[in-house]
Parts: sequence; structure tokens; C-alpha cells
Amino acid sequence: MRQNRTRTPAPPTEENPIDTAPLVSVVIPARDVEPWIDELLASVLAQGGDELQVVVVDDHSTDGTGERLAEHARRDGRILHHVADTTGAAAARNTGVGLATGRYLVFADADDLVPRGAYAALVATLESSGSDFAIGDHLKFSPTSTWSPTARWYPFDTHVVGAKPVDLPSLVSGRAAWNRMFRRSFWDDHSLAFPEIARTDDILPMTRAFTLATAIDVVPDCVYLYRDRPGSTSMTAGTPPRSRPASTSSRSWPARAAWPRWATPASPSSTPDSFSTPTAGCTSAATSRSWRRVRRPTLRCSVRSRSS
Repeated sequence: MRQNRTRTPAPPTEENPIDTAPLVSVVIPARDVEPWIDELLASVLAQGGDELQVVVVDDHSTDGTGERLAEHARRDGRILHHVADTTGAAAARNTGVGLATGRYLVFADADDLVPRGAYAALVATLESSGSDFAIGDHLKFSPTSTWSPTARWYPFDTHVVGAKPVDLPSLVSGRAAWNRMFRRSFWDDHSLAFPEIARTDDILPMTRAFTLATAIDVVPDCVYLYRDRPGSTSMTAGTPPRSRPASTSSRSWPARAAWPRWATPASPSSTPDSFSTPTAGCTSAATSRSWRRVRRPTLRCSVRSRSS
């Protein structure tokens, strides 16, 4: 029988008076994603060291997802593996938020990827600005191509700090949760939560967050890689062809792995220091185990810039 693995941060002691709560909590709902969950966790765990908490809520998977998650949690203490009491992706996300203890909150889907330095870029801007949340650019990819859904709109051309929602009206149309990082106090102060609405559970909390924010940061960095696959239940699955820029089908990856080379860790047990130099798509400054010391990386969606 599967059991929930819940970890509570160790309280400060005389020998270690510093608060040991994580800086960033990543919430991941997971259901029947056995072919992809290893890749997603490898990319997330490579974002940071001990200041990272990864909360994965298994939404009653019927394949080997639960076993894979239990194995990852045994190997890496940063992972909290929780089996959901209820069903549904929204409930899984809300449960994950309740278990998260980080100062910042970020979401990921269990079949996608997070490129090197993405969380460092988001943390760096929020630590310096004090804004309520930050939004970054993203790419979509399939086994045969990579494209930018944001190619023909320009909110991500420059780094924006402390903007009001009225200054960024076009960003309200981007309602996915996975390319933004929230200050946890902001999330809690406004009682943000995901409603159980199939394929559209992001819309309400992301729109509310946008309209309630007093300050928003925008980073031009590529902070998320969305896997486009037939049959996906994500609200953003199946990009209409008219929104796609010129195909980059000359890049071809195996159907199973299918992740761009600049997102690939050197080995399944990679740490932030073990990433190789990006060879395409993004350029990155070296990442560090501590976001407080990291130099803000540059992860530009070059597929986007070529097609604009």
C-alpha cells in the first residue's frame, strides 16, 4: 500500500539557528505520466540545491508513475511524494500548495521540462524587486520541432520590473500557471486556488493573480518547455497551426526523450553544476546551488527571435 511521504522542515536549533525552510517550492500534479516523469524531475531538481522543495501529488495513477515517484523520493530528500486523497488535477495542485513551505511558489506539469537556470532567473528578479510574481517566456516542442507561441507578441522582449497590470494588458491572455513564480505570501493573502474545471483550471487563479497584483516582473528568459503531445489533457495542448512560427523541424529528438539539447542534464543525477554548456536555443550563465548568490542567467527563446 502506498503511503504519503510528508517532510516537515527541521526547526532552528542552537547549533543551526537559520530557518531551513526552502526558498522555492515546485508543485507538480501527476497522473499516468510514467514515460515523462523522470525527465521532468531531472530538469526540476537541477534548478537548485537544498533551497528547493519539490511537491509531487500523485492523482491516483494507474501506470507506474507512483512507483517512479516513490523511488525518486527515496533517493532525493528534496522530493515530497504525496498520494492524493481526492481526484482531479486542480485538487492535486491545491493539495500540493498546502504542503509547500517555500517563500516562492511555482508550478510544473509532469510531462514537461524546465530549462537550466529558469528558476534562478525568476528568483533573482523577485528577490531584487519585491514584486508579487514574475512571468517568463516559454517554448513548445514535439519530437520533430520547436516553436514559440509568443512569437508575434512582444511582452518578453525586455526585463520589466514592478509593472502594474494596466501596463501589461496583453499578458492577461497568457493564463497557464507553469511559466510564472509567485511570492507565497501574495498567493495566501488572496486565497488563490484552482477550481476543478477540466482543461481550464488555470484560467481563474491566473487571471485573479494578474488583476490583484500590485507589481509584476517580466523576464525575457525561456523558463518553461511545454511538451506538445496528442491526447494531452492540458488546457494548452494542441497549438493552432496559425500561431506557430516557421518550423524548426531540422532538429529532431527521439520520440521518448524529445527534449531540446539545451535543457538536457548531463546525467539523471545531475546537480546544477553538472549541466553542459548549451549548444542551441538558449545561452546560460553558470548556475549555483544558492539562488541568493546566482548571477541572473540569460535563457532567451531564440526560436522566437528568429521568427519575429
